[in-house]
Amino acid sequence: IVLTDDDEVRALNRRWRGQDRTTDVLSFAMDGFARPLAPRSSAHPRRSARGAGAPTILGDVVISVEQALRQAPRRRRGLDDELAFLLVHGFLHLCGYDHAKPAERRTMRAVERKLRALLGSAAAQRAYRRPKPSLSRDE
Repeated sequence: IVLTDDDEVRALNRRWRGQDRTTDVLSFAMDGFARPLAPRSSAHPRRSARGAGAPTILGDVVISVEQALRQAPRRRRGLDDELAFLLVHGFLHLCGYDHAKPAERRTMRAVERKLRALLGSAAAQRAYRRPKPSLSRDE
């Protein structure tokens, strides 16, 4: 996970995607690992390139903190929540999810919501809590 600035993300985006602009998150999958996550079973555990029991390295997620700072207010999130959102989004790209087509976009967003809820991001927690009644100074 790399947290960096707009200039670095723009340079990476230009070099690897041919797009001369900044973006919020880039994912660079290791060869052969970009595929949708499948449920593990005891008969077919996921294996890494380094052998059984070794952690699987999916790749790199690069996030522009400057872009996240600009986006967070528009999305009504704090910076921490925006960074968590971008990390989950980038992680799903490493797992093979995409959002180029409407059906893919719906699937990816549904998985994003589930992961954010599991991770307990503040935004996800707020979505499942009722607001507390405010007390006036007289009470």
